[in-house]
Amino acid sequence: MAGESGAQSLLSQTNSATKVERISFKYVGVRTFDDARLRSVIATRQPGTIQRLKQHFEFLPFVHPVVYPFDPVELQRDVVRLRRFFRRNGFLNPSIDYPASQFDADRNEIHVIFSVREGAPLAVDSFSVTGVGSLPSDILERFDRFRSHLKLFTSGRYTDFEKLRIDVDCCAHQYSSP
Repeated sequence: MAGESGAQSLLSQTNSATKVERISFKYVGVRTFDDARLRSVIATRQPGTIQRLKQHFEFLPFVHPVVYPFDPVELQRDVVRLRRFFRRNGFLNPSIDYPASQFDADRNEIHVIFSVREGAPLAVDSFSVTGVGSLPSDILERFDRFRSHLKLFTSGRYTDFEKLRIDVDCCAHQYSSP
């Protein structure tokens, strides 16, 4: 892909002294999560407002700005973290890359710009159970109670959390008395 080779070319310009200047997210299509939520998923960090102010006063002896080093390997891991985050949250084929990132060679700083395409969410629009008519009446009665308690939503994203909630509901009703 052209974008990937451009991003790799950008990384080859960085060195062990390169600092992260900023991290941002560019969305292609729908945007479900805010930038703060996505920043909490990645390991690469950027200076906050106070750290940016400290950089302007670093000539003072008591001001020591924090440096946010750039690590290209960690950036690759961040892409994987973001993909996994989107998959856990109901998006089967997210596309995460950073081809628009900007490197300032004079200042040896990088502005990491993640390009995010969530893709279509996995959604449950209906469900049905067949073949239960042949079950014994006591099991059928338990199954009907279970089905009425199973609050499987429709037209929403099917996330790992929703799967866990359903699994817990199943276990709770599996061991309940008839």
